Amino acid sequence: MDYQQLHEALAEHHHIPASWIVAGNGETESIFTVVNGLQPRQAMIVVPGFAEYRRALSAVDCAIREFALREEDGWQLTEALLAALTPDLDWPVPLYAQ
Repeated sequence: MDYQQLHEALAEHHHIPASWIVAGNGETESIFTVVNGLQPRQAMIVVPGFAEYRRALSAVDCAIREFALREEDGWQLTEALLAALTPDLDWPVPLYAQ
């Protein structure tokens, strides 16, 4: 799908270049588009989480590190995530749509 008109309208509204905008038809398309564009080599995903992050990263042969949510934390992100983020990560993914 061509989103050129949408890119141009959003760029004009937000006063930014259209090349900065990525539009997609839902989460899955957007995740795969961004991953294919960035081609990360090392990434972190939150588990449990949206499986499309792993699928998209695996499709570009990216090494995947997991950050596991814990039941005792109510399955919520905690400050422990900050310690897990290291400079070798091309793409930390601290999002976890459930």
